[in-house]
Amino acid sequence: MSGETLYPDQPAKHQAQFWHCASCRAWVGCHDGTDRPLGTLADSRLRNARIAAHAAFDPLWRGGGLNRTQAYLWLAKEMQLSEAECHIGHFSIEQCAAVLDAVERRRQQELLGLI
Repeated sequence: MSGETLYPDQPAKHQAQFWHCASCRAWVGCHDGTDRPLGTLADSRLRNARIAAHAAFDPLWRGGGLNRTQAYLWLAKEMQLSEAECHIGHFSIEQCAAVLDAVERRRQQELLGLI
């Protein structure tokens, strides 16, 4: 399914491809130019949780002093996951909440000069 159907008011997403389950209203985007999913199907609650997790986590590697690999290695350790398992696009709502908690703890540690 194209992004134009799911996001008619967001032209930047019109060319993107998505896997979609009409009966449960869940979808997941695909890697650019492919039909390979970025994660698992997500309904609106899970999509919003993943968006919030990325919004909190991504600044760590987008100018936050860590590169992307370092940030994901840190997150995997914090969440007691293997590097291969540490992918927000596969996380549950509970795991997304754990991302928010881990990032907040890190920010507090940074403020206190512990990191």
